[in-house]
Amino acid sequence: MLIGDSSIRGYVHKLESLLNNYYELYSIIKPGATTNELKETAKEEVSRLSRNDVILISYGINDYEVNNFSQTL
Repeated sequence: MLIGDSSIRGYVHKLESLLNNYYELYSIIKPGATTNELKETAKEEVSRLSRNDVILISYGINDYEVNNFSQTL
């Protein structure tokens, strides 16, 4: 399962071409989402997964704050 903002759009199709049919890929795309929003989404989704599943979270770009660099870091 891939979770991220709009920057991950199309990743599932790219990964499908690299992986064999053993994997079932699924993505949740939340345009403009912050790290905390994506983390909460992952928490909600994890109950639907088994021990054999993997969550990949792509985040960071929407957390940039000009006036609060330490928060961004």
